[in-house]
Amino acid sequence: MNPMRYLFPVLATAFLVACAGTPEPATEPDAAVSGETPASGPLDGGRWKLAQASAGPLAALERARQVTMEFDEGRVFGYGGCNRYTSTYKVTGERLDIGQVASTLMYCEGEGNQVEQALHELLKQPFVISRETGAMRLTAPDGTQLRFEPAGKGE
Repeated sequence: MNPMRYLFPVLATAFLVACAGTPEPATEPDAAVSGETPASGPLDGGRWKLAQASAGPLAALERARQVTMEFDEGRVFGYGGCNRYTSTYKVTGERLDIGQVASTLMYCEGEGNQVEQALHELLKQPFVISRETGAMRLTAPDGTQLRFEPAGKGE
């Protein structure tokens, strides 16, 4: 029996497991230097799925309804249309600031790519955050509104 014939399936499986895993959240530069872990934030524990956008590709493309946003330990992460993303977040009053976004690098084209690019551009801006009955609304400086509804564990 030739042990080399098992090498490719083992390596392929290891590669797929590594790619499918949840990305490690990036840390803020000052937290990395000081060795601190990100503090809890006021939105921690929330899991949200995009229900509606008022403008742009997120409003027009059906794939945008797969966008998710989850908050935990001062971090925000979710699915952006093609890839998983992660960042830090900070809430000051009604203002939500999201740090630089890191994401996995799966190849994607078409609608998924358009959704992801639009989302990443929006996440660079500060939002005004408001709560509605059972929903969260994020309003960008240009007036674009993203309405998120609670999402279950697997969404």
